[in-house]
Order: sequence, then structure tokens, then C-alpha cells
Amino acid sequence: MTNQATFYSLSPELDKFEFSSKLASQLWRKQQTQGENAIPLWVLCDNQAALNRIDDLLWNHQKDSFIPHQIIQHYTEFKPENQHIIISMAMPTPQWEGIMINLSPYSINQFKNNNIIEIIGNQEQEKIIGRECYRRYQKLNYTITHHKI
Repeated sequence: MTNQATFYSLSPELDKFEFSSKLASQLWRKQQTQGENAIPLWVLCDNQAALNRIDDLLWNHQKDSFIPHQIIQHYTEFKPENQHIIISMAMPTPQWEGIMINLSPYSINQFKNNNIIEIIGNQEQEKIIGRECYRRYQKLNYTITHHKI
């Protein structure tokens, strides 16, 4: 896996957390078809309110379905055999491999193989942080994709 960063710039009518939970759900469903080749999915939040919001949205994503997810406080709680979405304010270990939806204001570059998804909301500060992350990933030679949603 090569280092990849995918940016989603949201239109004003979209909520960052609702979009992120739907994306996490779609990625999780897609991973379930991969069997043993499934890649773990980590949602990194920067505060408790964001973590709780993602948790609530995943619980209530659809009335007739459940998206398995777990809140962990420390990376040592992560079990690779668990095929569900991890929601945390903690970073995984540097050896961790998987897909990370980054809802924090920091660029991520400490993992063995990175597949980072950055969700850029509508606030000017979020756009500034998104641009900084974009430049940092460019300097680190990530393959970058950008989608305006």
C-alpha cells in the first residue's frame, strides 16, 4: 500500500460528522467483502464531543442496520482481529496499517502505510488547516486525491 491522502471538501449544506459517519459506514461495508484482506478503519477525533457525535451517528445510521464500531481510549485496546470501526482520540501505534478518517486538525504521517482521509468542513479555519495538511502530505510524497462534495 502506498501513502495516500484523500481530501473531501464539503459544500455548505453538508455536516462534517454526518458525512464522515456515512463514509465510514460505506468503507466498512466495502471492507466486509474483502474477508481476511479487510483493512482496519480508524476515525480519529480531536475532542470528546466529536467522538460522541460519530458514535451516535453510527448507532443511528439506518434504522434497520448496525455498523459495528468501538470507542477506544488508548491504542493498546485495539485488537487487529476485530473487523469494526474504531473511534478514538488516541493515535494507533506506528506499526498500524489501515484507513484513517482524520477529524483532527493535524496531518498524519507516523504509520507504516498510510491511507488518510481528510474531511474539510466549511469554516475558514478548517480550510486553512486542510491546506496545511495538503502541503504537508505533498512534501511527504503522498498520492493525493481531492473531491469537492
